[in-house]
Amino acid sequence: MVSAYGHDALQAQLNKERDLRPKGSQALDEYRRRAEAALSAEQSDNDRMEQQIADYEAKLADANRCRYSRSS
Repeated sequence: MVSAYGHDALQAQLNKERDLRPKGSQALDEYRRRAEAALSAEQSDNDRMEQQIADYEAKLADANRCRYSRSS
C-alpha cells in the first residue's frame, strides 16, 4: 500500500510532467521552424552563389579567358 506521502509525491511529479509536456512540444516546434528557416536560407545562398559562378564563367568564356569547363 502506498502511503499518503508517497501518493502526494507521485501526484506532484505527474502534475509537473503534465505541465512540462506542452512546453517541450512548443520548444520542439520552434526548433523545427528555425531549422527549416536556416536550411531554406542556406539553400537560397547556395543557389545565389551557383548563379554568380555561372555568370562569372560565362563572362570569362565570352572574353575567351575561361580555362575551366564544367563538362571536363
